[in-house]
Order: sequence, then C-alpha cells, then structure tokens
Amino acid sequence: MSDSSTITVHLPHETTTKLERLAGHTRRTSGALAGDAVAAYVDRELAVIDAIERGRAEIRAGLGLSTDEVFGEVETVICKEAERIAR
Repeated sequence: MSDSSTITVHLPHETTTKLERLAGHTRRTSGALAGDAVAAYVDRELAVIDAIERGRAEIRAGLGLSTDEVFGEVETVICKEAERIAR
C-alpha cells in the first residue's frame, strides 16, 4: 500500500510555468514540489485552526482576558518599547 495518493489540482498557467521552472532548477519533479507546497500549507492552516480551538476552549473555561486587559497589556508593551527607543 502506498503512503501517498493522487489528486488533480487546477493551477493558473503562470503558476504552472513557475513550478516547472523551479523543478528544473531543483532537479525535482513539479509534482513533488507541489506535494511539498500543499503539505506545508495544510500543516500551517491546521496549526492556526488548532490555536483558535485552544483559545475558544480557554475562553469557555474562563481563562481568557477581557478586551480591556488585552489592550492594557498591549499599551504597556508599547510604552516600554517607546521608552527603550527614546533612551
């Protein structure tokens, strides 16, 4: 059994041309490069979704900060940085 599967992706001609150019320079197939790109995109997007879900769970558990608390912390960080730069 293979650890990969085949899908069909429709790309703009310009993207296909760039992908083929990159494949030529890297001596990899355009399919391998596209597979790596899709895998990286999926991992990145799922990490964002996981972070959002963790944040929502924290809010439901009462662990979140109010808007005023967040803005207070942001203002503190900005003021400290402004003071550091002014020195």
